[in-house]
Amino acid sequence: MEWMRMESEVTWKWLHPKPAQYWSRSHFKTRYKCDMLLNNLCEAFNSSIVKARDKPILQMLESIRTNLMVRMGNRRVAAFKWKKSVGPRIEKIVEKKKVESGYCIPILSGDMKYQVTNIEGGKYAVDLGTRSCSCMRWDLCGIPCSHAIACISRRRQVPFDYVDECYKKAAYLKSYNPIISPMPNIDQWQRHDPNPLLPPLYKKQDGRPKKKRVREQGKPLAATSRNRLRKWVYDRFKCSKCGKDRHNKKTCGTSSTNAATKQVAKGGHNRTTTALIHRYQQWVHSLLFHNLLHQTKERHHKPAKRT
Repeated sequence: MEWMRMESEVTWKWLHPKPAQYWSRSHFKTRYKCDMLLNNLCEAFNSSIVKARDKPILQMLESIRTNLMVRMGNRRVAAFKWKKSVGPRIEKIVEKKKVESGYCIPILSGDMKYQVTNIEGGKYAVDLGTRSCSCMRWDLCGIPCSHAIACISRRRQVPFDYVDECYKKAAYLKSYNPIISPMPNIDQWQRHDPNPLLPPLYKKQDGRPKKKRVREQGKPLAATSRNRLRKWVYDRFKCSKCGKDRHNKKTCGTSSTNAATKQVAKGGHNRTTTALIHRYQQWVHSLLFHNLLHQTKERHHKPAKRT
């Protein structure tokens, strides 16, 4: 916090009164097995009901119900196709941690406790019995970190067995087990009240209706084609093959010619353009010289006309 205060006094004053457990992973509770700082779940749901919000109340609820019914049904079907005891996303994270565990050296301390030394520096205490590591990554998200996987591999065990139960197939199916029952069309519903409920009076507001949500104060705008900065504003283009600027790998072979053409069109010159212009001038001069020499020879060897 002192470093933040030195960098920006305004930011420190805004963040200091807020409890650290709401914005810092170091103060998160480990029982929830979640290290996310974002609210992407609500954002994804809001983006999926944008079209439904413009409909009347019954059509809107029916559209949301159908969307959730299809989503939960597809998730149940996908869970039965898992090749491991965890999902594909967790499997990919564990495989990535396996590669990183190659840089860790575990040393047995006793029972299921290990001291792990990283090649790049640093020591960590791992307890496989309590499923914790001093780096706190395993404690927060429930997925073994690279230090823990190094110890698990030392014991010749499977890292997927140490993943928290909330990521297992049984817990996943339990979450999507409730089935949203299908419903017939609205004209097939049973009518119990002879006096139907009428919609409220509608008054059309001036201007175009707003579809975008109102953002909080201080939150940046969403990236669009208007306010998104292009890539060349931050960094110049570089070729991944030769490492030079002004072209990419697709035009690597003809990049110098293209660059020269663009520079000439803009009125500028670079080394390649200057060399091409110099060669062209030499060729024109030699061509003119040969033509002039040929004409001179023809004049000398041309026979005189008889009178």
